[in-house]
Amino acid sequence: EEREGHTWYVIECSIRRGVKHSWCVQRRLGHLRRALHDQVKAAFGDSYGQHFGRAPFPHRGGLIGTTARLNAWFNALVACMNAQIMPPVLVEHVLQVLTQDRTQAELSPSIINIYKTKKKVVFIGGICGKSCFINRLMYDRYSDALQGTIGIDFSS
Repeated sequence: EEREGHTWYVIECSIRRGVKHSWCVQRRLGHLRRALHDQVKAAFGDSYGQHFGRAPFPHRGGLIGTTARLNAWFNALVACMNAQIMPPVLVEHVLQVLTQDRTQAELSPSIINIYKTKKKVVFIGGICGKSCFINRLMYDRYSDALQGTIGIDFSS
């Protein structure tokens, strides 16, 4: 859709958790590049090409073929999400970008809960790498240089 001299792409989204939830959002290519592509590429690092090499993100300027490239890129993104090779925090980010202009009234409560549910988890054990595991889970980074923790460590 052309609006105020810019091309807006309609992205049809759906997620299934028991019941299928569908919605549409409109985004400009620049927004998709900054909010999704650049974040996904940074998170995947050297393995980005392995997952998205056959689905390059569209060039700037809305050239012919942009819609087809966007479609292929989103298909690769969904494949990574469904294969569970994408870090959970990145999946949450993708869902937030694709729902951020939707109001709570427009989205069913179950879809909101899919990415906004908080859980409390307790890790108990001796010196076995609990803090390393928590950092990997929450921040998708690993460090073997962490000091041993005694007592309680909180992360949110």
